[in-house]
Amino acid sequence: MTKFSTDDAVHRWRSSPWWIALGFLIYLGYPLAATLNSHTRTISLKLLGLIGILVFVAIYVWHYRTAGIQTGSKILVTAGLFAVLGTVLTVMVNDAYGCYFVYGGVVLAALKDFKQFALLGIVILLWGTGVALTLGDSLVAATLTFIPFFLIMVMIWGTYRYIEMNNDLVKSQNQVKQLAKGQERLRIAQDLHDVLGQSLSAIVLRSELLGRVAPPSIQEELHRIELLARQALVEVRQVVQGRHEPTMVSELLQASLILEQAGILPVLPNHPADLPVLIDQTLALVLREAVTNVVRHSHATQCVIRYGKDADQVTLSIEDDGIAEGNMHPGQGIVGMRQRVESLGGRIEFFTFPTGGVKLAIIVPCETERGF
Repeated sequence: MTKFSTDDAVHRWRSSPWWIALGFLIYLGYPLAATLNSHTRTISLKLLGLIGILVFVAIYVWHYRTAGIQTGSKILVTAGLFAVLGTVLTVMVNDAYGCYFVYGGVVLAALKDFKQFALLGIVILLWGTGVALTLGDSLVAATLTFIPFFLIMVMIWGTYRYIEMNNDLVKSQNQVKQLAKGQERLRIAQDLHDVLGQSLSAIVLRSELLGRVAPPSIQEELHRIELLARQALVEVRQVVQGRHEPTMVSELLQASLILEQAGILPVLPNHPADLPVLIDQTLALVLREAVTNVVRHSHATQCVIRYGKDADQVTLSIEDDGIAEGNMHPGQGIVGMRQRVESLGGRIEFFTFPTGGVKLAIIVPCETERGF
C-alpha cells in the first residue's frame, strides 16, 4: 500500500472536514453540567474542573487538527494525557470526568495493529475501572461500564480500517483508469504513426518519382502535393511524440507501481507542482531513471520521493534505504541524468548514509529560459 509524505498528509487533512471530530465534544456536557451543578464542591474545585475541560479540548483539537500526521508516539501521548486528566479530575472533582478514559480509548483506535490497539485499550479502560473502584464503585458496576465501552472502541477501530480500505480501493481504481488511458493513447498514437505515416511516406515517394517523368505543366502541382505530404508527415510525427512525452504526474504513478511490484514501499507526494513543460518532462525522465536504479541495484525496502517548488527553484529527491554502492555505478544512467539536469541550469547531488541508502537530489532553477 502506498504511503504518502508528511506534507501530503497535512494538505489532505487541512482540506478535509476535520471539524466533524468537534461534534463528539458534546459528551463533555456531562462533566461540565456535573461540575457547575455540584453543591458539594468548592469554587476552586469547580474552577479546576473547568480548566481541565479547556485543557482537554485543546489537546483534543490539536490531535485531530493534525490527524494527517499520525504516529504511534503521538497517539500514545494523547491517550495518556486523557487518562491522566481523567484520573486527576475524577478523584478531585467528580466521577463524570471518567469519560476522558473513553476518549483516550477512541484515540487508540487509530493504531492499525489490532493486538496493540486491544492491549492498550484494555489497559486504559482498566485504569479507569481502577479509579472508579478506588472511589467506591462496585466491581459489577465498573465491569458493566467497561465492557460496552470496549466494544464501542472495537467498532470505531473497525470503522477506521474500513475507511482506509475503501480509500485505498478508490485510489487503486483511479490508478488503473489513468494507466488505461495512457495505454489507449499510446496505442492510438502508434496506430496513427503506422497507418498514416506509411501512407504519407508513400505519397511523398510517388510524388518525387512522378515529378521526374511528368510534363512540366504538372510538375508544379506534384511538387505542391509532395510538400503537403511532407508537412502532414511531420505533423503526424509531432502528434505521436506528444503522446510519448512524460510528465511528473504519470511518472509518479508509474514509479509507485514499479516500486510496489519490486517489494519496495513507495512514499510519494500527492500534489506535484505546476511546472513549465520542459522542466516537467526533464524531471520525469530523471525520476524514471532513478527509480529504475533503485529497483535494479539498491536492494531497498523503502523509497521516498519528494517534489516541491518555491519562488526560485524546483527540487526533486529520491531516497532509498538500500545498499549505497548499488546506486552509484557511472554506467547506470547517472551521466544521462546529469546532462539533462545541467541543460536546464540545474544540478544533481548524491548523499550516502552510514546506515545505508542513497539520496539523489535534483535542483533546477525556475527562471530558466529553456524551461518556459
